[in-house]
Amino acid sequence: MNCLCVGHALKESLTATQALDALCSGVKAAGETVIGRLCVSDGGDGFLEAVRLLFPHAQYRSALVHAPHGELIRAAFLYDPISSTALIESAAAIGLRLVPPELRSILRLGSFGLGELILAALEAGAERIVVGLGGSATCDGGLGMLAVLSDSLSSRRNQEQTPRLLCARDLANPPALDIVQIREFFSGKTLTVCTDVESPLCGPHGAAHRFAPQKGATPAEVVWLDEHLALWARKSEEQLGATCAQVPGAGAAGGLGFAFCLIGANLTMGSDFFLGLSAFREAIQKAEIVLTSEGRFDATSLVGKAPWRVAQAARQVGAHAAIFCGTAEQTARQEATAQGIDVVEFAAGLTKESAYKEAASLLAEAVATYLRHYAR
Repeated sequence: MNCLCVGHALKESLTATQALDALCSGVKAAGETVIGRLCVSDGGDGFLEAVRLLFPHAQYRSALVHAPHGELIRAAFLYDPISSTALIESAAAIGLRLVPPELRSILRLGSFGLGELILAALEAGAERIVVGLGGSATCDGGLGMLAVLSDSLSSRRNQEQTPRLLCARDLANPPALDIVQIREFFSGKTLTVCTDVESPLCGPHGAAHRFAPQKGATPAEVVWLDEHLALWARKSEEQLGATCAQVPGAGAAGGLGFAFCLIGANLTMGSDFFLGLSAFREAIQKAEIVLTSEGRFDATSLVGKAPWRVAQAARQVGAHAAIFCGTAEQTARQEATAQGIDVVEFAAGLTKESAYKEAASLLAEAVATYLRHYAR
């Protein structure tokens, strides 16, 4: 059988390329043929790793930026000189993993580092910028990022280099930012943003209520953030005469999706971005069976997560599809089976420690066993 292996990161366990290697090892152990090796990401952690395989000429660059709590760090991005494309993972500059647990006070964290990374990409010569959103520590509606971009445009006129590092608490009294100017600047470039969720900016399913608690926000902070994000949205949208807060993905990465929408970016689900690339489409067309991976398969997997979209794309062209996961929710698994997609658990019943430690070998073994059975 011709097998296409599509690696997807298993949170806290395997990176996308490690998962890809395990998938391929299982295929080879079963005596089958790997016809393609790709990775996919929803837009969050691991975005650069996944997209690197699809941009063979892209080179790693780095820049000094401020992490969400203000510490200077070096963050990486990819730059493809052939197409003048910069590929940016927001988590590299403002990821939760960058902030020590004792400093995760969400009102004091800002998205300014992402703005600085975008400026570095522009300085490298980028005419097209692709940003993966997800895994952020912030919930500032993109205020910090927009302030950095605004200050940069102003400094070109005034020869000043003093960007403001604004954080979520500044939503209480946000400074006047010329969003129209930023939007006009980017109108001559292509700005694509890959989101890992389709949440709006505010409300019960928005950035604050749905995701801020995962970043350490207290119940009182969640309410404050939701109220002030709504105020920030109304104030910002008045400049444009347009509505962005309800756009699917506006609530991604603490409201960064909203900020990017304000400045004219095209928001898309990360899975759709990858599946839209010609290399991905061509690889799926050639496969008899497509194998991919996920940490846990549950109801959230069925609403646009990358492994599910990959499996659906395989079925649409007549290929078989299997998702290998550590554990699976029974109802979600039944829904997948009803759509002709196999979901295979490889760590059910194990302790979390054992599952994480042995994930690569367990995944490879599950693939090999599945293919031997499938071949019969």
